[in-house]
Amino acid sequence: MNGHVASPDVHITAESTFEMFFHSQVGESQSTFIAHSNNGLEWKIDCQRGPIGPFYFRAFSFAGTRYAVAKGDGSGVLLRETSTGMWEEGPKIIPNMRHAAVATFGNELVVVYSQHSEIPPEHLSVATVILNESDWHFWRLKPGQNLLIPELEYEGSKLPLKRSTPGTANEVRQLRDPALFFPRNCVMPCSGHVMYSVQGEGGIALAELVARTSTHNGCDRSLAMNAVHSNILAPQERNIYVVVFAAYLTCTLPYVVRGLRTLYGFRRIIFVVDQPEFCEGVQYLDNQSTCYHRDDVTYNTTFVDLWRFSDRSKHAWSSIKGINQRLSSRVGWYLMQFNKWGIVNRDHALTERFMVWDGDIIPLVHQPWILGTKDALCTKAATEGLVKDVTGEQESVLRQESFVCGMQVFRKSIVRELIEHIESHLGGTYPWNIFARFNPLPDTFQNFRLVDAGY
Repeated sequence: MNGHVASPDVHITAESTFEMFFHSQVGESQSTFIAHSNNGLEWKIDCQRGPIGPFYFRAFSFAGTRYAVAKGDGSGVLLRETSTGMWEEGPKIIPNMRHAAVATFGNELVVVYSQHSEIPPEHLSVATVILNESDWHFWRLKPGQNLLIPELEYEGSKLPLKRSTPGTANEVRQLRDPALFFPRNCVMPCSGHVMYSVQGEGGIALAELVARTSTHNGCDRSLAMNAVHSNILAPQERNIYVVVFAAYLTCTLPYVVRGLRTLYGFRRIIFVVDQPEFCEGVQYLDNQSTCYHRDDVTYNTTFVDLWRFSDRSKHAWSSIKGINQRLSSRVGWYLMQFNKWGIVNRDHALTERFMVWDGDIIPLVHQPWILGTKDALCTKAATEGLVKDVTGEQESVLRQESFVCGMQVFRKSIVRELIEHIESHLGGTYPWNIFARFNPLPDTFQNFRLVDAGY
């Protein structure tokens, strides 16, 4: 071996020893070799086997056989280990591949890779291969999706946009050389991390991978991986509470919590759940959190109370989609809307600004919710004649949109002011004074659509 030694790919064997694939210069080309170690520090090259295949070798196992993705003749190629310990080449699966990283989840192979000589800038893509025990020559990579592009300055976002070429490079607008890290025995959807080189090969960065689940198949399999950069958050974002309304302990809830912590770094998470026993589960996800049952948030307002009222009133309630429905079919939904305001009088430690978040929405991309720009907020004035809305601004932010959405930023003092305003004008206590106002006649009860726009 001459020249450099590079691109290690280390695996733990069944005997708890280490096996490393690496490449080195052989004549005018580069080839992959194998080395073994008992402690990970001292290595012995398997010289009897010699070079086993092309370079940038990334191995994985499936159904008792070892396979690999490597760079052969300018493209990413599949290889398989034979019974003699040598490796045979199979189909080419990635044109112009520079580097790749692989991970397997059952019969699904996830490949993260970069390509040179393609449309700039060079970036990381992700794609999958469905593995089966039939002829491996027919395995094909599904169409790839962008995973990471150089969008931050340290990644090279401000460097000239040029088509990349084979070979080493620094101070270029390119991302290369991914490496994947997932927890052992991880079952998809599964989150992990990717390390990658920035500005060509000018540095190493780390990003979290968050699993995005299928809306059609529940949490049985992944649709894609979405990379989340670590953000330098504004102090006011890091210093507020978020109230998560988690009706059930769904399989997506861990990713909701992870996303809120990673993207926003809120001071504390408050959960509002449908069943008291759910509190133990959600607090396991975040041991610094607070948890309330939905009946314990808004004073004297419970699910059963709302249900009984709906059966007694016998009125049609207008939903936000304009479809007339009985309240009895939306009791939980209305209670959640009331609790979004009721929480200000329930949790005395609640920060002045706080966010409410529906527990079935997985945050994948950081949004500047409270950077002082009104168009970044989902809020609307709740009562006629009241100048201030829940943000404390002088006008409604989304004048033509419904107040009810999956994530909102509130100001505690303004919410309290609105509740006091409602109680002073209608009498009684919130929210029952609203029901008393619209209860007498079915036709006037249709005015409850105003409450749809505000609660």
